[in-house]
Amino acid sequence: MKNSTKFSINNSKIFSFIVMIILKWIFFEFDETVFYNYHLLYLFPNV
Repeated sequence: MKNSTKFSINNSKIFSFIVMIILKWIFFEFDETVFYNYHLLYLFPNV
């Protein structure tokens, strides 16, 4: 159970990461550093 739960959580984070990249392409006028920092904070909140 723990392994499957961890796997699903990782998948959701990867999916969200891909969605944010697509949004970055759509709203390309935004500052890239803002998106980059958001990716790091969202994917690695413990760092």
